[in-house]
Amino acid sequence: MPKAFIQNGPVDVIWTKTILEINSMSSNCIIPFIMKELESVNIDTEIDLLLAEILAKRKGEIE
Repeated sequence: MPKAFIQNGPVDVIWTKTILEINSMSSNCIIPFIMKELESVNIDTEIDLLLAEILAKRKGEIE
C-alpha cells in the first residue's frame, strides 16, 4: 500500500499576501514537514492530552 500523509499543522509558514489575496492559509506551494507518527499527536480533547503525556513519558521526555 502506498504511504499516505495528512496535514497536522505543527508548522505553518504563510505569506500575508496569500491570506489577504486568496483568503486562505493554503496556496499552490505546500512543502511537507514529515514527522514520525508517534511524534505527531493531535491534541483536541482531554483524552488526546493524556495519550500525548503517556507517549512523552515512555520516551523519557517528561516525568
